[in-house]
Amino acid sequence: MSSIALMLIAHGSRRAASNREVAALAQRMAALAGDRYCTVVHGFIELAEPSVLGAATTAVAAGATELVVLPYFLAAGRHVVEDIPEQLEAVQAQFPDLALHSVPYLGAAAGVAPLLLELAATEVDRKAPVIAYQLHGNCYLNITNRCTLRCRFCPKHNQTWDVQSYDLRLPKEPSVAEMIAAIGDPTRYQQVVFCGLGEPTQRLDALLEVAAWVKQQGVSVRVNTDGLANLIHDRDVTPQLAKVVDALSISLNSQDPAHYEHHTRPKREGAFAAMLAFAEAARDAGIEVTLTAIDGLEGTDIPACEAIADRLQVKFRRRELNVVG
Repeated sequence: MSSIALMLIAHGSRRAASNREVAALAQRMAALAGDRYCTVVHGFIELAEPSVLGAATTAVAAGATELVVLPYFLAAGRHVVEDIPEQLEAVQAQFPDLALHSVPYLGAAAGVAPLLLELAATEVDRKAPVIAYQLHGNCYLNITNRCTLRCRFCPKHNQTWDVQSYDLRLPKEPSVAEMIAAIGDPTRYQQVVFCGLGEPTQRLDALLEVAAWVKQQGVSVRVNTDGLANLIHDRDVTPQLAKVVDALSISLNSQDPAHYEHHTRPKREGAFAAMLAFAEAARDAGIEVTLTAIDGLEGTDIPACEAIADRLQVKFRRRELNVVG
């Protein structure tokens, strides 16, 4: 039988449930270790029993002549640097024939970083990403989380990725094949809409390819966009869009550059003018264009926004603040 014992040292808590977690962990370790150790004990530095000395006493009573000490701490704070060595000195003084072996505290162990990454990956992979979702009889496609704007009112800039109970965070951008697979039979829908928590024209080539496939099935295509595709691609992309896209819903958001930039925080200069120019180019290319603005944004004048749409000879739709989807 082994004469080596293992001691798990934790801080200790006024919360009894926390202390029971440590005790349960020690029991699980004992079950996994089999007969490698004569016993696995746990001790607390403070606030709870058994103490480190008390746990060592239990180990010696179980026949231990050697004690492996495992500090259950994530960083080398005062408890690891000062308190544990002091309490182990008291153990050694009480049991001079007991051989003590200290291993690195938990946070210093080589396996911690891979373990944390594995836990994170498990959470990310736990749910399949939402590529296609259904609303209002339409199929919505969530193809990127990248944006040209940083809108203050966007859910993802307000600690949530949920739209109508759909989690639109993407661990990776879907391929064209994955998007088509997610749509399934497009004839089930009134329209296929490129719209997620990101700007779909950031992935222009993929958008065009999927939209062409949808059109081949005889289904209408709409793109909900910030209207900055020409700006980010440094060319007029509306002729390409016109071949496969029936409608564009463009986020006007406010009636002038100052209010627009305040609310949307564009990454490129001249975004407001570029958005209006894109709307005109799309209209001229034969795409049905609708400008939208959010009623409730501070300083946004909905009649003035509607007047812009009238001047551009495109449609207008009023949106409501904090109503997404």
